[in-house]
Amino acid sequence: MTTPKARRIRTDSIQGATEAFQSASQVIPWPADIPRSVDPADAAREQVFFGHILTERQHDDWTPLALATAARCAGAMAMSVKLQAQIDCEGPTVLGGKRGDVKVVNPAMNGYQMLQSSIVQLLRQLGLASPTVDKRQLANAAAAERAAKSVLAKAATDDLLA
Repeated sequence: MTTPKARRIRTDSIQGATEAFQSASQVIPWPADIPRSVDPADAAREQVFFGHILTERQHDDWTPLALATAARCAGAMAMSVKLQAQIDCEGPTVLGGKRGDVKVVNPAMNGYQMLQSSIVQLLRQLGLASPTVDKRQLANAAAAERAAKSVLAKAATDDLLA
C-alpha cells in the first residue's frame, strides 16, 4: 500500500506567505563536516556560491545531506573560477612536449572540464538541473522567499519597524 504524498502548501496562500517569511528569516550556515578552502579569498567565493545555491530552494527544503552536497558544489564552483582565471592568464595552449617547444592544450583545461562535469552532477543530485523537477513550483517557492527576504531587509532598515 502506498502512502499519500504530503500536500505542498501553495505559495500564493496566506499560510504559504507565512512559511516563506519564517523560512526567509533563517540563516543556514556552512555545514561543519565539509572543509572550507584555506585561502580566505577562495573561502569567501565558496560562501557566495553556497548562498546562491541556497536561494534555489526554500530553506525548509534543505536536508543535511543536500546542504553537504551544496557546499561541495560551491567549492567546485569556486575552484572552477580560479582555474578559469589561470586559463585566461596562460591561454588555452601552452608549450609542452619532450623539449617544451610544441603547443599543447593547457592541462588546466582538463581540470576545468572535469570540474564543470562535477558541478553539473552535483546540481543534478540537488534537483536543480534535472528535468524531473517541477521548475515552476521551485521557482514560485524561491521567488516567494526572495520577496520575503526583501521585505525583511527593508524592515530592518526602517526605524519605525525595527
